[in-house]
Amino acid sequence: MEENKVDINSLIGFFLIGLIFIGWLYLNPPPPTPVVAQEENSEVNVVNESPKQDLSEVLSQSNTNESQDSNLNFENSLSEKNELVRIDTEKFIIEFSTLGGQISSLELKGQLNYLGEPINLIQSGNSTFNLDFTTKNGRIFNTKDQTFVSSINDRGSVKQVSMKLLVSEDVFIEYLYSVNLDDYIIDLAWSPCSKQIAAVTVEGHVFLMDIEKRLKSCEPIGNHKIGCNSVSWNPHTSQFSTAGQDSKVSIWDSSSKAKFLELDAGGDWVSNVAYNPWTKQLASGASRTIKIWNDDYDLIYESADHSSTIADIGWNPDGSGLAVAAYNGITLHVPKKQRKPRKYEWKGSS
Repeated sequence: MEENKVDINSLIGFFLIGLIFIGWLYLNPPPPTPVVAQEENSEVNVVNESPKQDLSEVLSQSNTNESQDSNLNFENSLSEKNELVRIDTEKFIIEFSTLGGQISSLELKGQLNYLGEPINLIQSGNSTFNLDFTTKNGRIFNTKDQTFVSSINDRGSVKQVSMKLLVSEDVFIEYLYSVNLDDYIIDLAWSPCSKQIAAVTVEGHVFLMDIEKRLKSCEPIGNHKIGCNSVSWNPHTSQFSTAGQDSKVSIWDSSSKAKFLELDAGGDWVSNVAYNPWTKQLASGASRTIKIWNDDYDLIYESADHSSTIADIGWNPDGSGLAVAAYNGITLHVPKKQRKPRKYEWKGSS
């Protein structure tokens, strides 16, 4: 049997072919990969393509430059210039500031304090509204430090002031203020169950708001012919009373949402009403006269022993006495327990 022998010529041939292939690869290398030059400007403008993208994502994407001032990164907040939008009504003057988009001042017309100066309910930054947002990269934005874009929409008796803070082309924060030139809420009172709020306006409208129903507006249930000054809720029932400028005290039932009784308080208008915190007695102040009614609304006490117009009334915590504030001081009434009211004069009054 003939033995298998290795062919030396075949091995030499395979070796030469390998050398030729390696030499060809060395002499013909693959072409180099082109390098894309990067622009020196590293600023990237990100467009919000998702309609469901939240504000934090927009702020995080649109403010990638960490060296920028965190207070001036909104599109229209390039300066801290503060412009005022002023609305002058018959009862008050209100001003809105574009810095923070909030109310900067509110002055009552025809009203002076004890120094003879105008009464400003809001002034010198004593009322601040702010929303703060934290982005995904940990940066904090405060709306009170941002400059808003203002616009006014005139709707006849109502002026609507819009304060808009732009975040991107389709994302913004907007505050809407509605100013009624003829009417405004002057007082309100909570129900004992904390489920309803009664409110009255200076023009005499009476509103009732149900908190549990989460209504976006107050429901009108009636009105006084001329105007309203005060509202008080009976702490033991579903009833509340309103003080009208028509010299009447109206009693309302929140269950039926209707007025069921009207009392004559005397004087040209009724400045205040207040229920006793322990009993169902109701007190009213009109001109220089106070009246107290029992739980059946029968008159049980009356006094005109005040040298000037009544400004305010208030029961003491145990319900045994009623304090009356007037321009000349304070008078304390304790029905059936004192011969005459006790007076605490204020020397500074005229």
